[in-house]
Amino acid sequence: LSPGQQELGRHEENAHFLRAVTDMAGHLPVVTGDAIYTDKGIKLVDKGARVDQRLYERLVSHKLRDPIDANLITGDLVDVASLVTLARQQCEQVDLLHRMVASIGDIERLLAPLKSLLLPQAIAFKLTVMREQRSDLYHHSLQMTLVAIFLALKNGWTERECVPLATAALLHDVGMLYMDPVWTDPDHRLSGEERKHLVAH
Repeated sequence: LSPGQQELGRHEENAHFLRAVTDMAGHLPVVTGDAIYTDKGIKLVDKGARVDQRLYERLVSHKLRDPIDANLITGDLVDVASLVTLARQQCEQVDLLHRMVASIGDIERLLAPLKSLLLPQAIAFKLTVMREQRSDLYHHSLQMTLVAIFLALKNGWTERECVPLATAALLHDVGMLYMDPVWTDPDHRLSGEERKHLVAH
């Protein structure tokens, strides 16, 4: 792809992510944590502005200087405690996870790497968008994290060695937030451009 095509692709991806954020802002307030500037240095939005449909239209009509997700904040962010709570529930309710716990003999051993995760604000924000707007993807990502930890533990990794693995597994589908949700429809035939986005993800 030419630099111009790459830039257009990033702009379209931001539009999908911003759409998810704007939809989330309908029930969970989202504000700008910093002023947002165009790639030419023109201030578009002040710090503390509430994200809504009007702001969405303004942001998607410009190329931005910084990644949009670095400038947005909300309450009720995904945190380690909420991940551990959900992981415990999944280990009780999902048969595969229940069997994994039985195999290693201790749920705390499986959950220990999760308890050591570091979640910078920008990452926590993305996970919050996923939890609120794509809960199926959020639950799937956490389940795959537990599977990855289990496999690593069974292969002799220490709990500490599993922490970066758990982080990678948890975030393995975060790129889906930047893709057009239509591709998840089993009846939708992917266009060439959509296929490129999927491959990039």
